[in-house]
Amino acid sequence: YQKRGKIAKEVFKGVSNVYYRNLRKTPIPELMAGNISRSLSKNILKVISSEVRKSCRLHDDVILELMLTQKIIRDTDQSYRFCPGYVQHLQVDSFGVHLYTETGLVILIQHLRKGCPVTLHLDVTGGVVSRIPSQEKRMLYYSITLPGHGKDKPPLPISEMVTNDHTIPNVSFWLHQTVTKIRKLTTYNIH
Repeated sequence: YQKRGKIAKEVFKGVSNVYYRNLRKTPIPELMAGNISRSLSKNILKVISSEVRKSCRLHDDVILELMLTQKIIRDTDQSYRFCPGYVQHLQVDSFGVHLYTETGLVILIQHLRKGCPVTLHLDVTGGVVSRIPSQEKRMLYYSITLPGHGKDKPPLPISEMVTNDHTIPNVSFWLHQTVTKIRKLTTYNIH
């Protein structure tokens, strides 16, 4: 049991990292004999990693956990007036969550004030989100990103949305909500 707990702490570094580190520690005669049980299989490490993540959750229901997370972050984020926290909007049916911080919006405003044109990139992908048990439709991750400028200035997601409603009204609502929050932070004209 103690060994499993130790491994559980290590998998936060990544399943592959733990697997290959343990494999390097396995004596060569054991490897030559095909015995890699000392290093555990990647599948076993993935199960341990999943169990650790599950034990750290606030609730087993994903939607309820998001609601709790939203409330906790908003209640503890005392330094921002217009949009405290990170989860700004949450809807259940159809599922949708808008994610942005006041800090990210302020960074965009600072770029706009420089007077140079600012190009934002809109990207949509389904490869980084998993299905939510109570939702039937495919989830997609949308992101409005400020491009990076070299090593010390990486790209910055200004606003993100995870949803299973990919209609124009829903995407427009997300964009409108983001612009509305930006307008609360500046008198700079945004169109």
